Amino acid sequence: MQVEIVAPRKFALVALAFFLTTLITLTISRWWAIGTARASAASFAGQQDATPTIAPLPTMTPLPTATPTPVPLLIPAAGGKIFACRVPAEFGVVTSKYGEPRGDNVVHRGIDYACPRDLKDVRVLSPMNGHVSFVGDLGDLGNAIIIENGGWRVILGHLAFWGVSEGQDVKPGDVVGICGSTGNSSGPHVHMEIQVWNDPWYWQTVPPQNLPGAEACEWESLKQLP
Repeated sequence: MQVEIVAPRKFALVALAFFLTTLITLTISRWWAIGTARASAASFAGQQDATPTIAPLPTMTPLPTATPTPVPLLIPAAGGKIFACRVPAEFGVVTSKYGEPRGDNVVHRGIDYACPRDLKDVRVLSPMNGHVSFVGDLGDLGNAIIIENGGWRVILGHLAFWGVSEGQDVKPGDVVGICGSTGNSSGPHVHMEIQVWNDPWYWQTVPPQNLPGAEACEWESLKQLP
């Protein structure tokens, strides 16, 4: 059996080659690990420095504002008075007074002044200073006129015709229409209804007595014939 004898020079070269190969391999592995770690750190840092995205707040729709009820217009009255002792029908008789029963829990809301059937074109007169705020059909009251002054108003109903227009100023005794029987009516008459403004919501019907400037008026009396 022959034994190969390795020369010392050859052995040293082989050992040096093995050593260099191992060193290069370790160095490459270390550089790779360091590079991977740095990349991970940079990625994490970039995530930390990014500006967070904030969702925008929803748009708020403003609530609708309530429309205030307008205050009735005040027309200066002649002599400082609103009402006058002037009944609305030129001729006739009182057939129904304020507050009379009209069925279950219902009372008459005004005064009815009947006009003679055999007398044509009985004139309807304004009982107050003010301005005409309404002219037209009021259902059961038929053809009607509303005259206002400040917080007071008068409704004249069942007219055959009216002789004024909305916005027109009137004074006591002015002719505003002709007596009739329109609406829910059994005969020619004028329905006069007095109302006061109940702030801030509605008009309230009140008795015709004790009205400003008309405390002594006898609303429930009227001569029967011309």
